[in-house]
Amino acid sequence: PSAVVEASSSSSPSPAPKVRYSKASEDDLGKVWRCEKVRDFEWRMRCLGLEDNAEAVDLLKRMLRSTEELNEIGDAMSRGEVEPKWWLGGDYDADEAEEHNDEGAALFKGKEYGEAFESFTRAIARWPSRAVYHANRASAALKVGDFEVAASDCGEALRLDPGNAKVMARRAAALGRLGRFAEAAEVWSDVLEADPGSVKARAGLATSRSGERAARARRQEELERSEAGGRTGLPLRGVADDWSDRLYSLTEMLKYEGGLSANLSVVEALIMCRRYPDALGRLEAMPATTETRYLTAEAKWRSGHVRAAVEVLGTSLPRTVDKCAALSKYLGEVGDLLGGAREALEDERCVDAIEACEALERVLDPEACSGLFALVAEIKASSLMFRGQAKEAAGVLDSALVLEPESQPCLLLRARARQKIADHHGALADLSLLQSINPSAPGVFAMMQRLARTLLESKNPSYKIESVRKRTGFDPYAVLGIGPGATDPDIRKAYRKLAGQWHPDKWLQKTEDQRVVAGKRFEEIQKAYESLTIAEEV
Repeated sequence: PSAVVEASSSSSPSPAPKVRYSKASEDDLGKVWRCEKVRDFEWRMRCLGLEDNAEAVDLLKRMLRSTEELNEIGDAMSRGEVEPKWWLGGDYDADEAEEHNDEGAALFKGKEYGEAFESFTRAIARWPSRAVYHANRASAALKVGDFEVAASDCGEALRLDPGNAKVMARRAAALGRLGRFAEAAEVWSDVLEADPGSVKARAGLATSRSGERAARARRQEELERSEAGGRTGLPLRGVADDWSDRLYSLTEMLKYEGGLSANLSVVEALIMCRRYPDALGRLEAMPATTETRYLTAEAKWRSGHVRAAVEVLGTSLPRTVDKCAALSKYLGEVGDLLGGAREALEDERCVDAIEACEALERVLDPEACSGLFALVAEIKASSLMFRGQAKEAAGVLDSALVLEPESQPCLLLRARARQKIADHHGALADLSLLQSINPSAPGVFAMMQRLARTLLESKNPSYKIESVRKRTGFDPYAVLGIGPGATDPDIRKAYRKLAGQWHPDKWLQKTEDQRVVAGKRFEEIQKAYESLTIAEEV
C-alpha cells in the first residue's frame, strides 16, 4: 500500500411499536426487532446478575443509543427526508471486503486510479463500517477528479473514525476544489488543531481563506449586476427547441459554478421549459434583486397568475429597465382581456367570453405560457359548455392538456364534457388521472363511481333496470314506456308525450276521480323523468 491509501490493520428501551404484520413496513419491523433485542439483552443481564457490572451496563447504554439513532434514521427515511446510503442492503462479507481493499491499494500504487476507485467501492459495499475503505476511495476520487464523492467519502470516514488528520486534509482539499472555501478553511483549521506543525495544513488554510475572499468579491459583483437588471429578457413568443438541452447543461454546471448568474440561467431555462413551480421554488431561495423579481413575474404570468405578476412588476421593479417596462405593457393588455373573459363568463355572456378568449389566443404563444393558455382554455370551454357545445369544449381542452397534462381544472372540465357526449371511457380516464394527481380532490371519487355504474349499465340492460329500481324504488323505464337502452333524446321524447297526455290542465273537464288518477299519473311520469336524467349527470 502507498502512503496515501491504507491497508486495513441506561434507561429502559422504548416500547416496541405495535404494528400489524400485514401492514408493517420494513422500517416498522426494524424498530420491533431492535427493541426486542435490547429487551432480550437487558433480561439476560438480570438473569446473570450483571445489573451492576460496569462493562455490561456500558454495553447496554451503547445499544440503547444505537437503537434510538437507527430508529430516528428509519423515521427520517420513511418521511423522505434523507436518502439511504448507497451501500445499504448489500451482502456483507468482511473477508471479501479486505480482498477488494488490498486490490485497490495495489492498483492505486500502480497509478490505475479509476480501477482502484472501483475496487474500493466494492470493499465498501461488502463491509461499509470500515473507515479505511471510505478514506481510500476518497483518495482515488481525488485523483480522478470526482471531488463531490471525495468530500462525501471523507465525511463518512470521519464519522466512523473522528479526528483522523490525514482524512481531514483530504476532505479539505476536495472542498477547496469544489469552491466551498469557507468549509475547506474550517476543516484545515481542524487539521492544524490536530497537527499544529503541518505545513500542508497552513498552506491549505491560507489558500482557502484567499479563495473565500475572492469568492465573496465575485458574489458581491454578481449581486450588483443582478440588481442592475442588465440580462436579456425572456421571449414572449417563439420558444427555441433547445431549452431542454440548455437546462441539462446549466444544471450540470451548477455542480462546479454555483454563483447567482448560473442560478439565474437555470431559472430562465426552467421557465422556458414550462417548469414554473420549480423556477419559483429556486427564486425563493435567491436574494431579492431586479433580476430575481423580474423572473418571478415571468414565472407567475406564464403559469396563469397574471394579476400576481403585475403586482410584482408594479411594486418592486424599476420602469427604467426596458424588459420590465415591456413586460408591464404586454401584461396590461393580457390582463384586460383575461378580466373581460372572466367577467363575461360570470355574467353568462358566453359569446363575449369566447370572443375575449380568442383575442387572448391571438396574442399568446401557448408554448411560452402553457399555464395561462390552460386557464384561457378553461374559460372558453366553460362558455362552450354553457351553450351546449360539449364536443367543441372537449376539443379546446385537448389542446391545453397537451402542454399542461396535469392541469386539474382542465381535466375535470374535460371529464364533464366527455360525459356529456357519452364518451364515458374518456371521462373516466380523465378522472382517474386527476385523482392520481390530487387524491383529495373533492367529489372526484363519487363521480368515478357514477361513471363506472353508467358504463356497466350500458353493457348490461338488466343491471341498469335493477340499479335504477334500487335508487328510486320503482321502474322509471316502465313508467315512461321505454327500454333501458334509451338515449337522452328518447327519454325526453317519451316524457314530453306522456306529460302532454296526462297534464292536469287537460283533465279539468273530467270527473273528480279521473282528475285524481291523472294527477297521480303525471307525478309518476315527472318522477320517472327526473330520476333518469339526474342519475345520468356527473
